[in-house]
Amino acid sequence: LSSQLDFAPQLFPNGNCLHGVPQYAVYLMHRLYDPQMNVESAVRLAAYLITETATQDPKVGGPIHISTIVPEEGYKELPSDGVDDIVKLNNEQNQKLRRFFYKEESDV
Repeated sequence: LSSQLDFAPQLFPNGNCLHGVPQYAVYLMHRLYDPQMNVESAVRLAAYLITETATQDPKVGGPIHISTIVPEEGYKELPSDGVDDIVKLNNEQNQKLRRFFYKEESDV
């Protein structure tokens, strides 16, 4: 999570770091990250951390750029329409989660 305001990165012992205004993303990272997740899931989580943090802090946001570095493929930048698809899918999942908490008593 990059920032033009020179915030210090927050390093994690599991091999990743958050940078920028990460207090919300730190919570979500601890809550949702699993070291066993595949790269596709980690990419979706990265996009989610950015978009969800942006809903809470006006200093966060803007276009999301995602790249992966894996041994089999090396460095690979995701096209912007692929990132848009991930954000859209994450938003759909987030709406499902919200609906879960607003079920009628008879639905439980």
